[in-house]
Amino acid sequence: MLILEYCSHLVRIDPSIGQLQRLQILDLKFCTDLGNLPRELDSLEALRELRLDGTYIEDIPVSQDMKHLKTLSACNCKSLARLSSEIGDIKSLEFLSIDGSELTTLPDSIKRLEKLKQLSLRDCRLLWKLPDAIGNLTSLENLDLSSTGIDKLPHAIGNMHHLKMLKMDGSFIRKFPRSIGMLKKLEEIHASRCRSLEKIPEEIKGLSRLRNLVLSDSNIPSLPGSISSLSHLQNLDLYGCDNLHEVPLLPTSLATLHLTYDSSKLKSLDISNLTNLKELYLANNMEEEASPGTDGYLMVEPISLLGIGKVTKVETLKLCLPGFTKLPEMDALKQLRKLDLQCPDLQHLHDYPKV
Repeated sequence: MLILEYCSHLVRIDPSIGQLQRLQILDLKFCTDLGNLPRELDSLEALRELRLDGTYIEDIPVSQDMKHLKTLSACNCKSLARLSSEIGDIKSLEFLSIDGSELTTLPDSIKRLEKLKQLSLRDCRLLWKLPDAIGNLTSLENLDLSSTGIDKLPHAIGNMHHLKMLKMDGSFIRKFPRSIGMLKKLEEIHASRCRSLEKIPEEIKGLSRLRNLVLSDSNIPSLPGSISSLSHLQNLDLYGCDNLHEVPLLPTSLATLHLTYDSSKLKSLDISNLTNLKELYLANNMEEEASPGTDGYLMVEPISLLGIGKVTKVETLKLCLPGFTKLPEMDALKQLRKLDLQCPDLQHLHDYPKV
């Protein structure tokens, strides 16, 4: 191992480093004055980890001689604008993180990384497109596109049959491709703050292992009716999805549901089939649609909330519901442990179950 982390005045590495044929770990993280790496670095056959985070390197010397390299991390390298096409020659690579770099594109040779399990491109804001070749990464388990400029997922993403986690928070994604339903092992989708997101296709029903779906602060107008068939979905986050016009029946497997809505758009919500729900957060975003009544108070049309007495396993219930003068009867909620009511128009409380 050679660890030079935080050697902030290091400006040069001697080419003789290429003679360290037993070197397995090279850590140059936060060597902030380091702008170039010697070409001889690519002859380190035993190297397993190369960490370059926070440096000012402009290029990463790699070659097929790096037969054992599994981890390459070059996060927050603000001068790194390209990856060498030779990156595809490192057949052993499993973890590749290039967060916060100046990349504008990925080389097509990336398709040859047959063992790659994790690809992180978070905060690569100049990256606007993924090559179709990315579909060849059939061993990939974790793909992070958060806060990139990417607005479209290629159809070929459906070939990533081992993908378990897909992150695209804060990206410009407009819709999920229909091929997303082919990702049979996908467990988590994170698409919060995707303000351009317009559509989730019916093919989402193919995600038989999906457990966590985060769409908070996105602009989707509706959810596909096929979402009810996601029998393993446990957590659905729709916080800040104020453009929702309709919420279909949700899967009975849900344990957590967070939803804020605009009462001028979403008129009713049926939760009667959520028999395994343990946490419910429901709030009306009244800032835009509420208007003063004759007495000076804000007039808000209450949502039609159906089936709240059916969610008998709920332990935590938070309701922020302007317009409700009385709440639906909840005497069946025998497992309720925490009740948070922010209902300014509430005039009457029922007798609640003893706990």
